[in-house]
Amino acid sequence: MSALSAVMYREGKIRATNALFIFWDIVYPLGYLLVFGVGMNDAFHFAGLTTDYHAFFLAGVLGMAGFGIASNTAWSFFMDRDNGIFFEMLTYPMSRAEYLVGKVVFNIGIALAQAFITILLAMAVLGVALRPQGLPLLAAAVVIGTAGWFFFYAIFALAIRRNDAFNTVTSIFYFVFLFASSMFYPIEPLPKLFRAVALANPITWHVDVMRFATLGAGDPQRIALEAYPRRLAHAIVARRSYKNGDDDDRRAARATIVATLESGADRFGFALACDEALRASLVDDASGDRLDAVLCLAQAAIASRRDGYGVPDDVDPVEGWIAAD
Repeated sequence: MSALSAVMYREGKIRATNALFIFWDIVYPLGYLLVFGVGMNDAFHFAGLTTDYHAFFLAGVLGMAGFGIASNTAWSFFMDRDNGIFFEMLTYPMSRAEYLVGKVVFNIGIALAQAFITILLAMAVLGVALRPQGLPLLAAAVVIGTAGWFFFYAIFALAIRRNDAFNTVTSIFYFVFLFASSMFYPIEPLPKLFRAVALANPITWHVDVMRFATLGAGDPQRIALEAYPRRLAHAIVARRSYKNGDDDDRRAARATIVATLESGADRFGFALACDEALRASLVDDASGDRLDAVLCLAQAAIASRRDGYGVPDDVDPVEGWIAAD
């Protein structure tokens, strides 16, 4: 038996003789999906999401499982070192690297099995529809995430000497990393400070990758720009009002804006193309909302022709930038 096989066999025996490991590795995340996920979905409905909550939460459960499996294996590593078994095992024909890699490979196998069970349950019981083309990315995210979190925890398993201190540190990690992330909720509506912490949290990025793999949420090829149509309108008609009224002046202002956009090749680098029916609808809409949509389209087109979409280098990454020209 090779050194790697011996380590993996020992990890399997530890799991098989301790039901708590199986509970925390497999059952606990499933309980979150079924109880917390369904309860949150039915209680709050999360109208701002593009999908139901348990479909959104699926990636969070997979991230939680990988994090928990790595934490549990790191705890067994800490106990091995604390009891002297780790150093005894190093007297065998086995290197430190083989010992750690064996634990990581076993971790990855458990994480993939747990992900498979969770996905089947989500599809069969909750009706979650997955993207088959995203499954290779999902598998890669599970593998890399689980391995990365184990090595992160291994640093503390080697550095901390007291059992109570290690348990305290890992409990704090569990609370902070899981709840200060996008695991349970979208971070966009949250306060600025919380968003900044979540964006610095690697679990947010890990979960977001899996959320893209499972649901297609967060297409990396799609750029979203926030626009301010009144700014461009005022650049064309000064401060004349063009919205919420059908008096002659506002109607004339809307007509001027449309005409300027149609003849804007020299000014903007592009021109609005519209037929008579569309032109009339933009001018006739007294609310100005249709024209606002076209102005936003024009601002997005202007931004797309600039380096970095015109976003300054020193922009606040949380507050963002409005394409207003």
